[in-house]
Amino acid sequence: MKFGVRLHPFGTYPDVPAMVETVQRMEKLGYDFIYLPEHTIFPVEHERKMGRTFYETMTIATHLAALTSTIRFYTAVLVLTQHNPIYLAKQAATLDITSNGRIGLGVGIGWLEEEIAWLGCEVRGRGKILEEYIEVMRTLWRDDPASFSGERIAFENASFNPKPVQKPLPIYIGGTVKVSPSRAARMGDGWMPSSAPFAEFKEGLARLWREMDALGRPRAGFPVFRKMTLYTLPEEIQEHTKETGAESERGFEGDLDRAKDYVAECEALGVTHMPILFSTHYEEFREQAERFAQAMIRK
Repeated sequence: MKFGVRLHPFGTYPDVPAMVETVQRMEKLGYDFIYLPEHTIFPVEHERKMGRTFYETMTIATHLAALTSTIRFYTAVLVLTQHNPIYLAKQAATLDITSNGRIGLGVGIGWLEEEIAWLGCEVRGRGKILEEYIEVMRTLWRDDPASFSGERIAFENASFNPKPVQKPLPIYIGGTVKVSPSRAARMGDGWMPSSAPFAEFKEGLARLWREMDALGRPRAGFPVFRKMTLYTLPEEIQEHTKETGAESERGFEGDLDRAKDYVAECEALGVTHMPILFSTHYEEFREQAERFAQAMIRK
């Protein structure tokens, strides 16, 4: 199992230097990856549940990657339909090169309709747009010269260089466990579902495996992400999770014996990556992350 840390809410950290120091410490402790969320603009009433501060995801990932050497950075998740896919492909390829292949894009259609509309994007039909944008990026990363003809994006004999270090640069499909398995089976380099009760997650995972088997896609080497709530999240964050169409699980209250059993059960199902949700208070977060690493991460 590969363990990671979610940097959300960003307000957990006093400032960017504290965030950098935290990520560097997570790298030394043996954590494999960092989860980076995305929000750009949203109604002020959501601040209580989501937090006030959201750095631009690709920029903060670039900064953190430049100050680390082994830990990976996953967007969790980018609302792909809010981006120009050609420009995002360039950003991701550049970051992949500068980080020596330590970036992965978790993508989804988003849930906050005001944010989507304020950014000038279409609220309806986002799933179809998402799929086209994924194909645009993969075409640009792979082909030289590159040509594409879709409903929204078209180019012919285009120069797009340099190409990413990773071949392919992974795109993980996010979304609820009820909706995202089919898209992940068809188009994903991995599955990065939203939080859900364990029984619902297992149903979604079984569906993912069935559809991959039907498509002749091998299960081996296909990353599957499953969050672990080590401590029960604050009520306002649980409210926010429900608004996204997901549902927070009850935490283990720091019980590492139960956590070990949970990890073993998830591994048996095929889960490969586990972001750990720690306290949203800075000092508690650091203490909990250290304790978990000492008990659970094999050096």
